[in-house]
Amino acid sequence: MEGSANILVPIALFGCVIGFLALFAVLKNPRHALLYSFISAWLFLPNFTYEIEGLPDYSKLFATCFGILLAVFVFDFKRMLTIRPKWIDIPMILWVLVPFGSSITNFGFNRIGLWDGMSESLDQLVLWGIPYFLGRVYFTNWDDLKDLATGFLVGGAVYTPFILFEMRFSPQLHRLVYGFHQHKFEQTSRFGMWRPMIFMQHGLMAAFWVMAIALIAVWLWRSGTYERIKFSLFNRDFSFSFGYVAAFFVGLTILMVSVNAWVWMLTGLSVLFASQIFRTRWIIVLLFCIVPLYAFLQGSNMWPTELSVDFMTGLIGEERAQSLEYRYFNEEYLTERAREQPIFGWAGWDRQHVDLGWGNRTVADSMWVTFFGKFGSFGFLALVFSILLPAIVFVSRYRANMWSHPKLAPAAVFSVILVLYMLDGLLNNMINPLYMVTAGALMGAYGNLPAVDASIELPSAKPPKNDDFETPRGVVSAD
Repeated sequence: MEGSANILVPIALFGCVIGFLALFAVLKNPRHALLYSFISAWLFLPNFTYEIEGLPDYSKLFATCFGILLAVFVFDFKRMLTIRPKWIDIPMILWVLVPFGSSITNFGFNRIGLWDGMSESLDQLVLWGIPYFLGRVYFTNWDDLKDLATGFLVGGAVYTPFILFEMRFSPQLHRLVYGFHQHKFEQTSRFGMWRPMIFMQHGLMAAFWVMAIALIAVWLWRSGTYERIKFSLFNRDFSFSFGYVAAFFVGLTILMVSVNAWVWMLTGLSVLFASQIFRTRWIIVLLFCIVPLYAFLQGSNMWPTELSVDFMTGLIGEERAQSLEYRYFNEEYLTERAREQPIFGWAGWDRQHVDLGWGNRTVADSMWVTFFGKFGSFGFLALVFSILLPAIVFVSRYRANMWSHPKLAPAAVFSVILVLYMLDGLLNNMINPLYMVTAGALMGAYGNLPAVDASIELPSAKPPKNDDFETPRGVVSAD
C-alpha cells in the first residue's frame, strides 16, 4: 500500500451498510436493491482491511457481503426462508466447510484447532457462500438473469468515465479519494499507456470486469436480447443500435492494456460464436478440462515451465515473461509444500508458504495455488466445482445452437464468463463476489426449470433439426 488511509476509509467501509439498507428501503424490487448494492459496493469501496484477532478480517469483501446480508434480513427476511439446499449446492457447501476440515487435520499445530476452523469457515461463508446463496434466492428464472446482465451493463456504463479519467491521468482515483494506492503504482503502466485500477484491487481485476461486460454486450446484441437503445433528451427521442454499445466495450477492453483481458475476451467470443456456428459444445468442454489438468500438471511438477516462459517471451516480450517465470519459481516451492498435506492442506496462518532465506517467503499470485496449499486437493476441487458447475449444468442441458436465443443468451454468456474467471484464477488471485452471485443466479434458474423450460422455443426463422434437442428426459432436476 502506497500512502496512508484517510478518514473516508472507515466512513465508506462501515457506512456502506447504511447505504445498503437505504437501497432496500427505497427500491421497490428487492432483487434490484441486492444487485445494485453488490455492484456499487464492489466498484467504489476502498481496498482496505481491518484485522480483527480471532474473527474474520473486516475488508471490502466482508463489508459488501455481510452488509448486504444484513439488509436482506431487515427488509426481505421471508426471502431467506425460501432457501432449500439441493444437490447443485453441494460444491459450495463443501467449499464453506473445508476450512474446518483443514484445521482439524492440522490440529496440534500452533493456533490451529476448533476455533480456528470455525473462524475460517465463517470467513468462507461470508466471502463466498453469502453471495452465492443470495444469487440463488433472488435470481430464479431466465428473465431474472436478464436483469443481472443489465445490472452488469449499467455498472460498466457508470464506471466508464472513471476508467477514461485514469487512462488519461494515470490510476489516481483511489489515492485521491481514500489517501493511498491500493497496489504498486509501477504496475499500472503497460505498452506506454496507463492501465486503470479505479477502486478495484488491481488493474487486472478492473480489466477482467470490463472484458466480462464486453462479452455480455456482444452476446446480448447478437442474440437480439437488446437491439436498440432508446432515450429522450430535451423533449426529443433518440435511438441507436445496441451494437455500438457492444463495440464500445470491446474497444474499452483493448484500451485497458491487459494481455489477460485480451486473451479472455478473444477466448470468450470464440467459444460463443464457434460453438453456435459449428453446433458443438466440445469447445467449452475443453475449457472445463484445462483448470484441473493444469493444476494436476503444475502440482505434480510436470508442467513445461521453461517452454511456457520461452513462448511468452516471443509473444509479449521479456518483461512480461519474467513475471511469469517469477510466478513459476514460487509455485514450484508452494506445490512442493502442498504435496506434504495433499488432501486438506495446511489450513490457516500462511503455513502453506516456504521460507526462502534472507527474510524472503514465497508469494502466491494465483487463486489455484493459494487454495491448493491452504485447503488441499479436496478444497481446490470444491472451489472449482462451485464456480464451474453452473456452466457445466447449462452446457449439458442446452445444445450450442440454442445459446443465442434471447431467453438463454444471458445464461450462455454468464456460463462462459464463469469458466474464464476460473481460468484467470490459474494466474491471478482476484476474488470478486459478483461472479459468485452470478454462479448462484444460474443455479437458481436451473432449480426452477419446470416453470420456464416450456417457454423456450427456437426462433421460427431457423426451424430446428430433429437432433437439435436433447432426447426428452423431462427436465434437469435440482433435487
